[in-house]
Amino acid sequence: MKVEESLNVTFDETPPPPKTSPLEDDELVEEEAIEELVLNPMDMILIGTKWVYKNKLDENGIVTRNKASLVTQGYNQQEGIDYNETYAPVARLDSIRILLSYTCALDFKLYQMDVKSVFFNGFINEEVYVAQPLGFIDFAKPNYVYRLKKALYGLKQAPKAWYDRLEAFLIKHNYSIGMVDNTLFTKKDSNLIIVQIYVDDIIFGSTCQEMSDDFAKIMHDEFEMSTTHLGLWHPKGSGIETIMYADSDHAGDYVDRKSTSGVCTFMGCCLTSWFLKKQTALAISTTEAEYVSARKACQQALWMKQDLVDYGIRLDDIPIMCDNKEAIDLNEYMSSFDNEIEQLANEYELRIGKKGYVLDDIWEKCERVHEGTPYPCHDGGHEEEEK
Repeated sequence: MKVEESLNVTFDETPPPPKTSPLEDDELVEEEAIEELVLNPMDMILIGTKWVYKNKLDENGIVTRNKASLVTQGYNQQEGIDYNETYAPVARLDSIRILLSYTCALDFKLYQMDVKSVFFNGFINEEVYVAQPLGFIDFAKPNYVYRLKKALYGLKQAPKAWYDRLEAFLIKHNYSIGMVDNTLFTKKDSNLIIVQIYVDDIIFGSTCQEMSDDFAKIMHDEFEMSTTHLGLWHPKGSGIETIMYADSDHAGDYVDRKSTSGVCTFMGCCLTSWFLKKQTALAISTTEAEYVSARKACQQALWMKQDLVDYGIRLDDIPIMCDNKEAIDLNEYMSSFDNEIEQLANEYELRIGKKGYVLDDIWEKCERVHEGTPYPCHDGGHEEEEK
């Protein structure tokens, strides 16, 4: 039987004669993921397999190769039996832009590498059994199945298995994992090398070319890699000064009349992050809407400040620009009020989240501390004190 594909490419699905190994994919034998043929265990779930066919194109859209991959039907897996955890961290785009901006500020080269057949490199701890693939069935043992020792595409735990393998490999070579970004790895001596992971794509660069060469060498020795020369343009020689801008409309949504916050961050002259997000609560004034946007910008600033520590950059303050004076006044008032609550909570040895604490006395004391201080109104004025 033959299946016609696009661009007049033909695949032959006629089962080949039995071989000692399944199909070779990108010069990596998938047999490495298979441990042995065992008798089908009746108390375990058998996971099916299938072949996936794909045309590999070059940059001009011309077919250069016909690719066939063996994948598992992971939808048959049951949590707690066939797998426990599936989560694998993925780099935020903000983190990648911060790395690009940092590279421009220090003026060093940034490289990109790709791990071939990435999920075949992950080891799995659970017992997983898959059916013999079509075309490679052992007719002497038709009731036998394969027990996996490595991950295959389609398994739910495959992404995590790959990340665990790469994390252990980098830590073994004295790389440190990021404090807030688990996809960022750094190594410091007199110089610094930074490695950013996005599944099978790896971006790395160093202030010392020798450290970049050493990293490329150990990765090529351990995994099958390919290197590309694609990149993004950023202005050269920009600084690392960080500044944020926060803004908001008021009741811009015509359905629920909620406001939308907008925040953007610049590192030097490079835009590193931006987002628009509808506020969860209904703002009754422009002051409240702008204040909520400033709070969102503060959250982003705290994350970015902590992320830059892994780069060896410690920022004392990140300025947040807001064009609403009443929101700025409200923020100063609420900051002082929050400090008083925190001090009094420590005095009473209260722990937020535990039952049984009483805040009545704290609110009373805070009111006495702020007695005589007018509270800023939403229209920019102040409430008149009661006489």
